[in-house]
Amino acid sequence: MKNAALAALKPLMTVLVVAFATHIAVVQASPEYRGLVNSLSPVFGVSVGLAFIGGLRYLPWIFLGALLPSVFAYDSAYLVFSVPLAALVSSAISVVLLRWFKVCADMQRIRDTLLLFSIAGVVAALLGACAQSLLICLADVELVWGRFTALLFTNWLAAAVGSIIAFPFILAWSNQEDFTLDSRKIFEVLLWLFVLVVFGWITFANWAPTDVLLYPMELAIFPIMAWGAIRLGLRGASAGVLVLACVAAYQLIPVFSIEARAISQSPANVWVFVGIVSITSICLASVMTELRKREAQIAENESRLRAFTDALPDIAFVITRDGEFCEVFAANQTIEANHRIANAANVRGKRIGDVFTTKTSEAFYQTIATVLTE
Repeated sequence: MKNAALAALKPLMTVLVVAFATHIAVVQASPEYRGLVNSLSPVFGVSVGLAFIGGLRYLPWIFLGALLPSVFAYDSAYLVFSVPLAALVSSAISVVLLRWFKVCADMQRIRDTLLLFSIAGVVAALLGACAQSLLICLADVELVWGRFTALLFTNWLAAAVGSIIAFPFILAWSNQEDFTLDSRKIFEVLLWLFVLVVFGWITFANWAPTDVLLYPMELAIFPIMAWGAIRLGLRGASAGVLVLACVAAYQLIPVFSIEARAISQSPANVWVFVGIVSITSICLASVMTELRKREAQIAENESRLRAFTDALPDIAFVITRDGEFCEVFAANQTIEANHRIANAANVRGKRIGDVFTTKTSEAFYQTIATVLTE
């Protein structure tokens, strides 16, 4: 009964999450195009993440969620359907391509992470931006039809950065792996978030009214994000990106208000910076996760090999075709002594003739030749 209730709530939660992401995009509307174009579209990343995890059956709910805020924000049917249709196209294409390339949603391999960024942030976002730009042109021909290329680039950039910010968070936190924090880890997380918010707040608060980034102040954000990626993994890195994006969005809201003065730089500069930080930190977290898994696998294989060799009733050798010992396994010193080997570790690198008699060595070489020729 409980599982049925949760299943029934999933479509509703999908609609609400997508609607909230769409509302953020509406708030971040760029004044350059009279508020018709968004400088950041996290709805693309949210839609791709939900569709990739839940499947194509979530596309109708994604479309409905993106439609709700647009109905109240625009008076033109073309504008109302521009974002929902673009999110639908982008999500569908992303899911099809990600499944075709057999990309895992856990992002624990750098290959999967790079493919996720490439497909969702470049290919699918570009096609979605094409649909969105076309509908905007149909809604206001005089404003943007002669600037379609610039409009398409602006929409693609907003969709790409929105995808890069949002979908890693959804994928990382939907992973069912255990995630526990002890008291020391909680303190480290709180300290890391505090430092990230402070540096982000100073950087973006200075940019909004002055059009100038505090170089090299914003560069300090990279090692802070690296801290989270290395110590907290993919969940920490994706959460840090989301926190940084929220700080930037809050500081940039006055820039998009009617009372705000004209600014010399495009707000897209800030989102490009946040997107670069996101790609860097998520890729770093993915590499560290992959390395840790490989180290754990190597340790497990060594443990199994050691358990196997310790159970051997006799000594075992790994020998090259030239008769050089690469590895020697013996369960105990008694077995070593039976073969006139004082210490198995000292045999590595020596040849068969250095350890055994001429007759025994010839038998070894004969066996090696027989194995290599058969």
